[in-house]
Amino acid sequence: MRFSRLSGTAFFLMAVIGMGSIVSGQRPTPTPIDSDEVIKVQSRLVVVPVSVTDSNGQPVPGLTAQNFRIQEEGRVQEIDQVTDAENTPLEIALLIDVSGSVNPLFDFEIKTAAQFLESVMKPDDRATIFLIGDKPITLAVRENAVQAAARVRTIVPSGKFTAFYDTVSTAAQYLQKNAPIRSRRVILALTDGEDNWSDLTRDAEKSTYRDIDVNRLTQEVRNQLAAR
Repeated sequence: MRFSRLSGTAFFLMAVIGMGSIVSGQRPTPTPIDSDEVIKVQSRLVVVPVSVTDSNGQPVPGLTAQNFRIQEEGRVQEIDQVTDAENTPLEIALLIDVSGSVNPLFDFEIKTAAQFLESVMKPDDRATIFLIGDKPITLAVRENAVQAAARVRTIVPSGKFTAFYDTVSTAAQYLQKNAPIRSRRVILALTDGEDNWSDLTRDAEKSTYRDIDVNRLTQEVRNQLAAR
């Protein structure tokens, strides 16, 4: 693993969702019914991050649902509420590389991660910690800043391979299933992003070769040789 320094930090920001204001829209899904049954409607909340600025580039405060309009495939959607993103809790998935290649900068990596959590997280924010090794490992689930920072400081390198893509996929699926609806979901990875052990990569390569018609390819080679 190789680190490239950027402004004195070593963490690699993978994905940040949610800036400015948060607009919550509802997408109703009717349940099939018979004529004599009670009608049930399920409503799924969709969070839409938006940023509104004036001509000088300054944020516009005090906006309400009446100031926005959301359409999906030409259909106007109901807006449940508009809230300030600063007041919307963060749901962080923190990915820490513990593979063998991190040893030279591992202490710096851990210090950076702990300080980041302590300085950024607010009381309502939560962090789930994943370790990037030869397979994804969930170390802690939905801890506050103090708990998560203390947990990070206990991490030791594994010296194993790097299943980076598998860990990112695991973190994304976790956030999708477990993050509260009204939250900003963030994936942070302390790594160089290099991968040498993910099942996702291995399976993709296998499928590529699996689609090759070996017999046809062999015959084409023979025909080319015979034509010489």
